[in-house]
Amino acid sequence: MKKLTAFILFSTMYFVHAQNVRPNIKFGDISPADFETKVYSIDSNAQAVVLFDYGNAKYEGNNSGFFSVIYTYHKRIRILNKNAFDIATIEIPLYKDYQNEERIEKLQAVTYTLQGDKVVTTKLDKGSLFKDKANKFQTIQKFTFPNLQEGCIIECSYTVSSPTPSSLRTWYFQSGHPSLWSEYNVHIPSWYGFVSAKQGYHKFLVDSSGVSSEHYSLFVPGEEAMERGSVYSGNIPTTHSKWVMKEVPAIKNEAFTTTLSNHVAKVSFQLSSIRYPGGDEKRFDGNWYKVSKDLMARADFGAELLKEADWLVTEAQKMVGGETDAYAKAKKIFIAVRDNFTCTDYDDYSMNGTLKKVFQAKKGNVAEINLLLIALYKAAGYTAHPIILSTRENGKAPVGYPMLNKFNYTICSLEIDNEKLLIDAAHKKLGFAKLPSECYNDFGRLIDIQSPVLVNLSPDSLLEAKLTNVFIINPEEGGGMIASFKSNLGYNESMNLRERLEKEKKEDVFNEIKKSFGFEITMSNTVLDSLDVLEKPIELKYDFKFPLEEDILYFNPMLTEAYKSNPFKALKRLYPVEMPFKTNEVYIFQMEIPEGYAVDEMPKGARIKFNETEGMFEYLIAKKGNSIQLRCTLKMNKANFNSEDYETLRDFYGFIVQKQSEQIVFKKIKK
Repeated sequence: MKKLTAFILFSTMYFVHAQNVRPNIKFGDISPADFETKVYSIDSNAQAVVLFDYGNAKYEGNNSGFFSVIYTYHKRIRILNKNAFDIATIEIPLYKDYQNEERIEKLQAVTYTLQGDKVVTTKLDKGSLFKDKANKFQTIQKFTFPNLQEGCIIECSYTVSSPTPSSLRTWYFQSGHPSLWSEYNVHIPSWYGFVSAKQGYHKFLVDSSGVSSEHYSLFVPGEEAMERGSVYSGNIPTTHSKWVMKEVPAIKNEAFTTTLSNHVAKVSFQLSSIRYPGGDEKRFDGNWYKVSKDLMARADFGAELLKEADWLVTEAQKMVGGETDAYAKAKKIFIAVRDNFTCTDYDDYSMNGTLKKVFQAKKGNVAEINLLLIALYKAAGYTAHPIILSTRENGKAPVGYPMLNKFNYTICSLEIDNEKLLIDAAHKKLGFAKLPSECYNDFGRLIDIQSPVLVNLSPDSLLEAKLTNVFIINPEEGGGMIASFKSNLGYNESMNLRERLEKEKKEDVFNEIKKSFGFEITMSNTVLDSLDVLEKPIELKYDFKFPLEEDILYFNPMLTEAYKSNPFKALKRLYPVEMPFKTNEVYIFQMEIPEGYAVDEMPKGARIKFNETEGMFEYLIAKKGNSIQLRCTLKMNKANFNSEDYETLRDFYGFIVQKQSEQIVFKKIKK
């Protein structure tokens, strides 16, 4: 559903029909009639509705930095339920670099309530504005509308002046609440070329672009660093683009969604070229060969990897010690970095400082830690390269077009004996040559001047395998039953458990398991094997016993391992199902029939396939002599599914939930 569209200069302008013109909404023009609607047809269950959402981005000349971009916003929202009061907290990102920063102007924010037949206006107290520092390049201007009530209308408008003409803000047509009208207009002088990326499953009411001549007066910088600039005044061909969506449904997070940013209706931009009068065109899109070369020359990314540094050689030798095996040496360097450096930010593909400063501070963001690892590997004589990627939460980056602002993570590619290992030293509980499942988001890009190839990071290449064995027998003496439980967890589940145990005790984990049984048990011999062997999955083991006191026993053989509810709750889904990995779960259960009891009822076996080869669920149960045996298997042979598969997938998991809830019925034998 994504489209990359280049702005085409000098195209023919065309106009939208009258019925596509935006509603005649003026700021502050509110009447009692605006409060009459209690339920909106777009969504009868909506807790809030965006009535109008308008944005405009226009270039203006200035005397200090050639162009500014002036963003104008106007938004009106009806709040129907107090559960939607959170929509009344507005966050406005303001960006800055080392010289300039964006500023907000002409801010108006008003809450309208109806008292009798009179509209009461409550304006925002400017003292209620406050700023949060997000990072060194961004602050967040925040405010909350006053006098919130169910049924009220809130409205705000403001202007953001940006001194950065080389970037344009993303516009989101869709949010967690339905929207009646969402419009974005962009006006770009031909000196700047952008690529726009349109995304979403809701059709545009208007998607138009045309060119007209606009007059600008501005300062033009010199081509060279010391060259004086000049004042320009004249007409420039300007591309006018307009996008409108009408009656946009709310987008809601559902199970197995990497991030809604992959699916929300939006249009985003990346600079592709600049051409000032009398100068040559500077292109920024290029290809991955050019981007890799530029990245490797950047001080905040690869420049230090290309230089020889004696201190890196010395430190790598200390980490290796007397080890001579190539694989073992590489693992030692990895462990030294992983265990002695703290990751402060998992959301950056570039560095904030130098590698030397990172080494001295023993901390840094994910890119700094992994670029330091790469530098140490190169100093030790290995071939190692950075790989940039976009994590699942960050959303998907375009495969072919090098939009660097879509990437947010850097890992290491290491070559040993013609094998390429993918390594991440930023997670304390991650093993050598392992990646967190968050990194498996289709692909990464190897940053290598000679061969900047795609690196397969599809979730389909990651398998989460789990094997669980349960044995229940009659005791030699006394009543009740005794049992043993052993589960080899999947690697992702093991990593999550290891991280959990950084904050909790082992006893807390087993107490939670004990509570999940649903009946009283006594637990003993609790063990977590391979907890400190980070390359291996954890083996979880314990023994338990439970009494038999009822004449009729209802017993679920799946115990704690059953799917309790269907993860797919919505009746329909417009966007894909994105599981983090393929699955192979095997549950083996064997139980002696409790002494003094007979089997009265037992679940029936079943086996179903999903799309023939893409998945399988098997529930094989049988009574053999004095025991009951069950083997339950769930396999998903792929991780991502199209929206067309959703209803079938929901039915598939619904069947699993129903089957795994079935119970064996034991009746006491009457003497």
